[in-house]
Order: sequence, then structure tokens, then C-alpha cells
Amino acid sequence: MRAVGLTVAVLLALSLQPALSAEDGYRPPEFKVYEFSQLVCIARQVGDYRVQILLEPTEPKAGERFWVIAVISDLEGRPASVTAYIVVTDGLLVVNFTRPVRVANGVFRAELLLDRPGRYVASIALSGSNGTYLVNVPITVLENLQSLLNSIFVVISIMGAFWGTAVGLSLLFIRSRRVAGPRSS
Repeated sequence: MRAVGLTVAVLLALSLQPALSAEDGYRPPEFKVYEFSQLVCIARQVGDYRVQILLEPTEPKAGERFWVIAVISDLEGRPASVTAYIVVTDGLLVVNFTRPVRVANGVFRAELLLDRPGRYVASIALSGSNGTYLVNVPITVLENLQSLLNSIFVVISIMGAFWGTAVGLSLLFIRSRRVAGPRSS
């Protein structure tokens, strides 16, 4: 639920972005790292930039398009003006990339498609007046069925741990009452 709230908040902030400027008091989302089963948001400070990177959806699936969104600001929270691009690798093999684009409002969006499930690294290159930097983001691409099975497994594991603990404690309580024997008045 936390991941959905974060995604909605970021998308709302991004939809309002063109109407706001640095003079209007623009502030990027908080500088934190959020996790929910897989990477949702990664935040890094590189040189004089703060970069927050989000995946939408948070669990990309093989053969389906997904978004990589980077919110880039200076250390004072103002939107950064940079040139950015992404190179996605599988080990040493380049599997996808974007062309460099000029980012004037501090928000870089790239749509990607990865055909096979696996673990990839998206390297986001930022070049601006403060220097050139590279931010690496791990991406796990799941099969459609694998994503469903992972969700079911997580729910079953949590429920099993909860109910297993409750049953175990109940059995220990019953056993301790039997060993102590009935109370006499």
C-alpha cells in the first residue's frame, strides 16, 4: 500500500511539474529510499545533484513497457538542468538505451522494454554544469506468471508465519496447563 501511495504522490507531483518553476517554491519529493518487495525508489547524491529514480510499474514484466522516472535537483532542492540518457545492460551486453535528452525541469522520463526476464542494470548518465555522473539502478524483470506466483508466495509466507506462531503458542499454553494439572480449591 505504501508503494502505491508513493507512486500516486510522485505521479501527481509530475503532472503539476510544468505549472511550477523554481521561483514558485518547487521542492522534489523527500530524499529517502523506499522498498516494497522490489525496488520502488532509489535516491542518490552524485556530485552536486540529488537524484531519485522510480520504476513504474514497480515490478516490470518481460515484454511489457515500463517507465524509468528520475527526479533531479541541486543540493538546495531546485530542479536541475541536465542532459540525461539510459543504457540498460545484462552483464556486459547492452540490451536497451535511450538517446540523450535535455532535461530543463528536473524530471527525466524514459520508456523501456525488456523482452526477457532477468536482472539488469540501468545506468543513468547525467551531464550538467556541475559535471557528468552515472547512477546505476538494478532492475529485475519478471515473467508474467512469475510475478503472480511471487505475490501469492509472499502472502502465503506471511499468513503461514502468523498462524503458525498463533497455533504454536496455543499448543504450548494447553500443554503447560495439562502438566500443571487441575487446580484444587
